[in-house]
Amino acid sequence: MSDLDAEPAPEDNTPEPSAEDDAAEALLEAELDDEAIDDDASDELEEAEVDGKRVRVSKGYRGHLLREDDYRRKTHTLGERERAATAKEADIQERAQIISQIQDEVTDARSLDKQIAAYKAVTPEQWRVLRDEDRDRYDDARADHSLLLDKRREAGEAINQRVNVIQQAEGQRRAQWASRQESEIKAAVADWGPTKEKEIKSHICEKFGFDANDVDLVKDAKLVKVMAHIHKQDMAIKRAKSRAAKVRGDNIEDIVPVRRVQGSGKPQNGPTARLLKNDPDAFDKAFLKSLRN
Repeated sequence: MSDLDAEPAPEDNTPEPSAEDDAAEALLEAELDDEAIDDDASDELEEAEVDGKRVRVSKGYRGHLLREDDYRRKTHTLGERERAATAKEADIQERAQIISQIQDEVTDARSLDKQIAAYKAVTPEQWRVLRDEDRDRYDDARADHSLLLDKRREAGEAINQRVNVIQQAEGQRRAQWASRQESEIKAAVADWGPTKEKEIKSHICEKFGFDANDVDLVKDAKLVKVMAHIHKQDMAIKRAKSRAAKVRGDNIEDIVPVRRVQGSGKPQNGPTARLLKNDPDAFDKAFLKSLRN
């Protein structure tokens, strides 16, 4: 068979790869390479704290866990605040409803008191005459009087019961408030306890001339922290003065180091031993200023 008789070879209709195809293939290879790198990095573990526990996670996953944990904690805190606000609103509404009921019952009780007072004004002789003249009216009046007395007794019991509910709720609210204040004070004031509280409040009474009974009633954390701050500063000044009292002459330059302005090389006016010796009031002001700085 000659070459002319051979069947022609099938045409290759596959299109030549374009520049876009080459770019897409290169991009795919790059993404696969990145995934391989991420897989290698995932083999490296590091510690992360999640829900208060230390766990080992992939290095690339730690940031995600921390963000998720932070979001969960913030969401939990927000949820607690919303629940507390809802519970507080419900308590206020319940309290208002009970007070409204008490007011209505007090009004009814006063009306009953007026009716009962009318029967109390009837003398024994009048009751006897009514019984003799009209037995039916007498029996009805006695029954009505007895019924009014029963209603008044029930109204008083209902009022007392509702008042007790309010008093118990108020007692619980105050106890919860006091517990929160105590926790906040303990977190802010070192060594807080009965002895420390007495020390601080006694100092405040002595310093400002307050009545001890009034100061002892102060339980608000904000006010107690202010008193503790004043006490702490005053005790620091007292210790500084005590050390300064031991100084004789100018042999020792400073009891409290002189503060220097950074870069100037010149000392600031600070609470020095010489200042304490010459002007105690100016020393107190300078010392308080140094504490604030």
